[in-house]
Amino acid sequence: MFGVSGIPSVVVLDADRRVVNGDARGMVGGDPEGLNFPWVPPLVDDLEDCSAINDSPTVVAMADGCDAATVAECKRNLEVVAAESRAAGAETRFAVAGPEDGLAARVRSIAQLDGATATPELILINVEEEGMFGAADGLVTAEAIRKLVADATSGAVEIGRAHV
Repeated sequence: MFGVSGIPSVVVLDADRRVVNGDARGMVGGDPEGLNFPWVPPLVDDLEDCSAINDSPTVVAMADGCDAATVAECKRNLEVVAAESRAAGAETRFAVAGPEDGLAARVRSIAQLDGATATPELILINVEEEGMFGAADGLVTAEAIRKLVADATSGAVEIGRAHV
C-alpha cells in the first residue's frame, strides 16, 4: 500500500490517513524526543540525505564546487519550485549538492558530468527510467528548474543530456 521496498521503514500518516512522509525512518531516528513531529520532509534535501532519489525523479543542483552563497541561492530557487511541486501533488523531489556532500562525486560519475566547478549545474535524475536530463549552463533559477521538470515530464526532450 505504501510502496515499502526495504525494512525497517517508517511511513507517517495524517489524521485522514494521507501520507505525510513515506520515508521518515531517518528523520524519526534523528529525533528521539519527537521535537520535529510529524517529520514532514524538507522541500529540498542535501543530496547526501536524499534517499528518495532512487524512487522519484529528483532535480539536483550540483553546486559542489561553489561557494556558500551560490549553494544558498541554488537552494532558495529549488525551494520555490519544490513548494509549487508539493502543492500540486507532484512526485518530483529536489536536492542540492554542496562542497561537503559525499555523494556528489558518485552522482557526477553516474551522470557523466565533469568534476565540480565554481558554476552550478542543474540535473534531473530519474533512476526508474534510467534517465538524466541536465543543464550545464550554471543558471539554477526557478525558471530553469521549472523548464527542466516540464521538459523531462512531458517528453519534450529525450533521456540524455539536454540543455535548458
